[in-house]
Amino acid sequence: MKIYTGVGSRSAPEHILKTMRELGECLARKGWVLRSGAAEGSDTAFEDGCDAGSGSKKIYIPWNGFNDRWSDGASVLTLEQGDRAKALDIIKEVHPAFDKLSLGAKKLHARNAYQVLGIYLDTPSKFLICYAQVDAQGVPKGGTRTSWVLAQMFDIPCFNLGNERDYERVTKLLEGSNDYI
Repeated sequence: MKIYTGVGSRSAPEHILKTMRELGECLARKGWVLRSGAAEGSDTAFEDGCDAGSGSKKIYIPWNGFNDRWSDGASVLTLEQGDRAKALDIIKEVHPAFDKLSLGAKKLHARNAYQVLGIYLDTPSKFLICYAQVDAQGVPKGGTRTSWVLAQMFDIPCFNLGNERDYERVTKLLEGSNDYI
């Protein structure tokens, strides 16, 4: 199955959000399934594009009512529909200050495990596309960091649209190229 993760900053620039919508639509038309998290900004842009392309999606929410979204048992799923305990254990390995997080923040990060590995944490995405500002080592900041680091642990190619080289490589999809890596 062709599955990708589309996530990123809530405050991505408008031109990046436009590109994400276009990528979401293009990938949907090519038969790719989107995994994302219903957050404002990047997540919503990928999902809007996926919907415009009549694509399949798996949107993981940390709890029912998150951003006014509710589980439908098929395309929108909560942590409870998967292995939440295992997701939290995985995130403990990835997040540098897991023990300091509130319960709500832990749930937000745990859904990132689903976004990258699927509801049963056994089906890694083929690649991850995001937009995020990066730290001095080039690793995304914020919640996107969790998805990025987890994807790298599973050798999943990661592309940050904030990086010019990654942006050029990924947007080749919009030009009809299937050679995204």
